[in-house]
Amino acid sequence: MLHKDQSARKSFLSNQEGFTLIEIIAVLIILGLLAAVAVPKFGALTDEARKKALGEAFAAGRSNISMAYSEYLLKNSGAGANGTNDSNEITGTGGTNVAIPTNLGDFDAAYSGDQSDCTITLTDNDDTPDWFSDIGEDEKSRTFRCPWNNE
Repeated sequence: MLHKDQSARKSFLSNQEGFTLIEIIAVLIILGLLAAVAVPKFGALTDEARKKALGEAFAAGRSNISMAYSEYLLKNSGAGANGTNDSNEITGTGGTNVAIPTNLGDFDAAYSGDQSDCTITLTDNDDTPDWFSDIGEDEKSRTFRCPWNNE
């Protein structure tokens, strides 16, 4: 004969409801399909973010050149600049060269230029995977008109 507590316990266990195996498998299949769709989207977002970061680094490099050129004009009483040297400095007829900042966050910049065109070349300066492997090696350098080019 069952004791009163034992019969109440048995009744409780038989009235419990749960998920069937088929329901659990259906949920797992749906989650798998969602993951299969989301992972490629995430990869595309990563490449897009890297391209945006490169664009921002080049914009920062151009800004650094413009700021250094302004400083050059102030230090040299408006004497014209004629390019950059191997030390990432703006040079010219004024006599006092001005350094262009080379640290651009995740990148280091090297500057070269003459009377008309300036080139910024970026290199990866941290321990993360190579920025240029997925984007392309041709994205390392960009050339534009120098701020001292009055044409």
